This record gives sequence, C-alpha cells and structure tokens, in this order.
Amino acid sequence: MYKNTSTNLWYSATSSFAAQDSSGNKGFVMSGHCARTSGGVGGDIYQPDNTRKVGDVTYYNCVFSDAAWVKTNSVTDDIYWANNNIVKDVVSYGDPSLGDTVYLSGIVSGTTTGTVTAEYVRKISTVFGPLQDQFVASYNSNNGDSGGPVFMNYGSNTVKIVGVHWGHDSPTQAVFSPVSGVTLDLNVVLRIYN
Repeated sequence: MYKNTSTNLWYSATSSFAAQDSSGNKGFVMSGHCARTSGGVGGDIYQPDNTRKVGDVTYYNCVFSDAAWVKTNSVTDDIYWANNNIVKDVVSYGDPSLGDTVYLSGIVSGTTTGTVTAEYVRKISTVFGPLQDQFVASYNSNNGDSGGPVFMNYGSNTVKIVGVHWGHDSPTQAVFSPVSGVTLDLNVVLRIYN
C-alpha cells in the first residue's frame, strides 16, 4: 500500500518476494510504477494497510523490469496463496518457458492461473516507456495486483518464483517481468531459506 504523492490518495499494491541486495541487506521487491508514484526513492511503503510502514523505496531502474527494491529486515521467503490461506515456501527461482503454467498472487484478484503465451518481448509501460524482455500470460489480473509474485508450483507446498506482475493488455492477458530482468535491474538475489 502506498500514497500517491500527486493525488494524496491511497492505493493498494502487492509485494512480490523477499530478496537480498549486493551488500547483503534484506528487503523485498515491489512494482516499480507503484514505487515511482509513491514518491520514488524514499517513498513510504505500508503493509497490510496504511497504519504500518514497512520501509522506503530504496532503488529502481526499470529497463528489464517494472520492479523496485524496498530495504527492510522484516521479510520471509514465503508466498501467500490468497484463495485458500496457505503459505507456500519459495525454494527456487528462474524464468519460465513458453506454455508453462504460472500463478499470480494478487491483493485484488487472489490467486489466478494461466499459461505463458509470449516470452522476452518488448512491452510499453505507461510509466517507464519500453520495457525489454517481458512475458505475457493468460491469467486474470486487476488494478492493485501490481507487484504480485508470479510463480510456478514446485511441489505440494513449495514454489518457484518466475517474475513480478505489473499490468495487463486485457483482463486475461497479463504482463510480468521475468525474474532475470528483476535481478538485472535491481542487482538483487532472491532469498531462499532452508
């Protein structure tokens, strides 16, 4: 959740996943366009509502991803499976392949599923302009789901992170940044705990 500095209105957003920067700092990845409209670097980020500040936007560089970095110590590597209140452990990460089944866990849509229909394509962001090497998938999404983790099942209670949701061409054609673009733009690695 963040406050748009232009309108002073509060907006929902979904945090992506725990990560660690090149200096070893813990934090999480979120949508770059939400970070920018929160005031950019230094913008306040709240969870789960506007009464609990969890950190400030630390960095974003949106060339291969619509993603931003928020440094904070209170992170875990779990993904919330919104539709049935199950928390799944992150055990792997990497880009999906064309035709793979992927899931989005979003604050508005809950957990939705679809298949990857395009990979490594150039997409236009209304905030950042062209983003290189983006993915398209056939899951449903809505405003407020931006930043949600896109993942694949990797066992009964574990997942593989494959990207960050940031938009849609239609209600059933979603766009996400692959994890390779996120790690490249933000210089972070995903946190996996054993």
